Amino acid sequence: MTSPGKKQLKAMEKTTAKRSTRSTDKSSFPFSQAGASIHSQMQLNPLTLAFKKDGENPENEFIDYYFFKSIKHVRFSLLAAIFFYGLFGVLDAILFPELKLKFWFIRFGLVCPALLAVIIFSYTAAYKRFFQLSLCILFIISSLGIIMMIIMAPPPIGYTYYAGIILIFIFAYTFVRARFISAACAGLITMILYEIAAVWISDTPLPILIQNNFFFISANFIGLFACYSMEYHERRDFFLARRLRAEQDKVISMNRTLEQRIQERTNALALINKNLEDEMAIRRLTEEALRKSEEKYRSILENIEEGYFEVNLAGDFTFLNDSMCRIIGYTKEESLGMNNRDYATPQTSREMYLEFNRVYRTGIPTKDVKFEIIKKNGTVCQVELSVALIRNAEQVPMGFRGIMRDITDKIMAENEKKELEGRIARMQKMEALGLLAGGVAHDLNNVLTGVVSYPEILLMTLPNDSPLKSPLLKIQSSGQKAAAIVEDLLALARRGVIKMEALNLNQIVTEHLNSAECAKLKADYGNVRISLDLAADLLNIQGSPVHLSKMLMNLFLNAAESQPLGGEIIITTQNRYFDSQFSGYQNIPTGNYAVLAIEDKGSGIAPEDMERIFEPFYTKKILGRSGTGLGMSVVWGTMQDHKGYIHIRSIPGKGTSFELFFPVTWEEIKKEAARPPVADYMGKGEHILIVDDIPEQREILTAMLEKLNYRITAFSSGEEVVACICKQTADLLILDMIMDPGMDGLDTYKQILKIHPHQRAVIVSGYSETGRIKEALRLGVCAHIKKPYRMDQLGLTVKEALKTS
Repeated sequence: MTSPGKKQLKAMEKTTAKRSTRSTDKSSFPFSQAGASIHSQMQLNPLTLAFKKDGENPENEFIDYYFFKSIKHVRFSLLAAIFFYGLFGVLDAILFPELKLKFWFIRFGLVCPALLAVIIFSYTAAYKRFFQLSLCILFIISSLGIIMMIIMAPPPIGYTYYAGIILIFIFAYTFVRARFISAACAGLITMILYEIAAVWISDTPLPILIQNNFFFISANFIGLFACYSMEYHERRDFFLARRLRAEQDKVISMNRTLEQRIQERTNALALINKNLEDEMAIRRLTEEALRKSEEKYRSILENIEEGYFEVNLAGDFTFLNDSMCRIIGYTKEESLGMNNRDYATPQTSREMYLEFNRVYRTGIPTKDVKFEIIKKNGTVCQVELSVALIRNAEQVPMGFRGIMRDITDKIMAENEKKELEGRIARMQKMEALGLLAGGVAHDLNNVLTGVVSYPEILLMTLPNDSPLKSPLLKIQSSGQKAAAIVEDLLALARRGVIKMEALNLNQIVTEHLNSAECAKLKADYGNVRISLDLAADLLNIQGSPVHLSKMLMNLFLNAAESQPLGGEIIITTQNRYFDSQFSGYQNIPTGNYAVLAIEDKGSGIAPEDMERIFEPFYTKKILGRSGTGLGMSVVWGTMQDHKGYIHIRSIPGKGTSFELFFPVTWEEIKKEAARPPVADYMGKGEHILIVDDIPEQREILTAMLEKLNYRITAFSSGEEVVACICKQTADLLILDMIMDPGMDGLDTYKQILKIHPHQRAVIVSGYSETGRIKEALRLGVCAHIKKPYRMDQLGLTVKEALKTS
């Protein structure tokens, strides 16, 4: 069944919503006027809230509007009233089982049928006339039902049934959309009926009567206030929407009148032009020239890249070229009549208003003012705006004309340029660091060769129970770690981890916490405690233990130094899976990650430093005392080498958290292979020529190879060994790659190949594989050994080289 006025209500709501979308903000341009008080304009009767009849009276229109808007809600409310009124029959059966049938007769035989009858009646066309009357009658009938049960119920429980009338007050005043005057009349009748029942019929004790009346009257007045406020605001919204429609109708009427006048004026001018055509033959040449000039002017405007526009004093477009349409994203048809509020945020619109107002007040044009606008498709566009006044022949301002340029690409290019300059600066720093690392790596590795190799020679001569064995092993281990630090410096410059293997971050953390470096950190910062929360099921990753340990050392040191008065470093590991890209300090793609988090409660990182903390040599510490500026660069480089990601959370004064995301691997961790016995790489007296420009390196290599039962002849330069090889042969050559001055290892090998094309050789160097080392390997060099040497590594490499044909 279709309710009366359903289509009318939809039409009214649609029209009201549509016409209310346009803002009447009087700050749009400086030419609108403030309205009077809405309350004084409505002219409502303060008691009945009805519109007064002097002048135009919209009361009947409001009654229709209120009815159509309320009808669905009223039906639902009455259904809810039937449900809850009947539901309290359960309470009747519990409190008064002997009166249950009488009470149920009142509820289900009188009140609920009355409610249902009104619901059915609401689907008829006649219901509109009795809309408010029916609600008042239902109000009284429902209350009268409760009053009858109060009279019939034995004391003292029956005294509490007055609460049901309070519920009816709340329901009738606020939910069923009864008008204030109707609800007030029904409420007054209900109060009178209750007082008659409570005083003269049920003989309610005075204390209970006073208490009940207090709550009863309070609820009634609160409900009346709510009902009054609801109807007042409903009438105010209706009045505002009606006023808006009236104003819009006036504007439309005025526009039509204006269009009619323009058409009449156009027709009149056409007639005059026709009558004067013969008399203006002399002026035709001038008019033709003027026409061509105008066409040229319009053509220029239509073809320039800048957007040209003209607006009236209210800020509405009256003319704009194609470029302007492209800038704001609307067609010409859509753009004409638009205001800046239609393509700008409220803040930008306000700023434009102030700029236009300044031009209007001063008459001075404005140039290249930057604004942010929103195109039709929602994208944000950065523009430059230049504006000047348009005046008529009497110099009276008629509007504005201006030029708008889209500078979004320009700003993006400037930002990209700044970012590129920053990247170039960082690359230059990294290049400088690479040059520094390359310059010192060879010499450092030569120095470290003695620290790593001599202990191994000594260990071979000592018995297993010698007290010197443990110190020598520590010296050797320290030398290997120092060599790893040199390699770490090289890795920072060239971003390349030498050896990747399956490992577990929990093991790396545990080993580092038991290392000498961490022991020193704990001793230096004894008031900083370390807490662990390591996931037992943490997945493996592919990584380099040495580089990861170095990274941990830098992060631990930073966390400790940020808490000079003491604090806590919290280390956690966990498995994480992202099913969509995570946006943080870095954008982290989907996938499985093993996450290592290091959190402190220290001083935190300032926002302006957040973007630069990974730059080489960028540090807030005192260089030479608490940092070199390379620690965080090592962290960044290590994460890049491991194809990992970093997310940072920091609050100045409260602490910092570094979350390191490593891609997981399903490869199992390989057990470390035991060193082979010395017998496996002992020589058989073969003759080996050693070439190295540093005496200490020659001595170390000679001692190690003689220990392995080889005959050794050492040379200090490539020229010496080339001269010697002409007179004698050797089973193997060991050539240092970098020798200065003179020939390096590659040039020496090339000269030897001219004499002995099949000469076996091994290249040694303090670097990883460079381009010249790879060239030597292509020419026939058997292997490449990196300084510092390890006895088993050297022995096995020489053994394999001697087997090469």
